[in-house]
Amino acid sequence: MIFYSILVGIGLLCLFLARRSNADLKTHFLQKQTSSNSPALEAINLASLHKMKLWKKILRALMPAIEMLGQRSGLKITGFIVVMIAVGVYTNDILLKIHTLWLPMLFPILGCLWAWSWLLKKRRQEFEQNFPDALNIMMSAITAGESIMQSISYVGRNA
Repeated sequence: MIFYSILVGIGLLCLFLARRSNADLKTHFLQKQTSSNSPALEAINLASLHKMKLWKKILRALMPAIEMLGQRSGLKITGFIVVMIAVGVYTNDILLKIHTLWLPMLFPILGCLWAWSWLLKKRRQEFEQNFPDALNIMMSAITAGESIMQSISYVGRNA
């Protein structure tokens, strides 16, 4: 019973943190507009030239998969983890009838690793599908007389 209440508490905490991060859309929009150091406009990622802390490296590795989830990614991740814990508890208590907690803890870890690799593979497939079209659009813009930078920004807006 204590295990279930801890899981519910963790889920509520994750929902609270996810809601807190989406505080004010106006502030978010204005911060995006006023920032002049947009990483999309830089040719070299200067942040990669200095040492980063471990948690920032992990977050940088997870960001492509999180971006694939779209809006409310925190809620989707929390729901997935809760479902994986429930599957682990069900498998442990009903099917295998083992009285240990390692299986309910192992299911979410393995499930998150599987989901992360699946999202990265899906992202790569989408890139490989859309990249030839982006190249065609860029070559058409260059052939029409645009500069390389203008054609790249045109592809960024339209592709």
